[in-house]
Amino acid sequence: MMVLYGCMVVIGVPSAIVIWVVEGRFSWMSCLGVSVGVWKLVEAYRARREAASEKGPTS
Repeated sequence: MMVLYGCMVVIGVPSAIVIWVVEGRFSWMSCLGVSVGVWKLVEAYRARREAASEKGPTS
């Protein structure tokens, strides 16, 4: 899922800018998608890091 959320962020930011510049309007839906992508990416990263810390050192 982290890959999906990362793709949403990487593709969403330039598309929001392109829509804003080319169409001359601000796209709330694009910005909402980017915001949700960032939020979910951070949540997934924190959960992954927490799960790794519960396992303990791997050495």
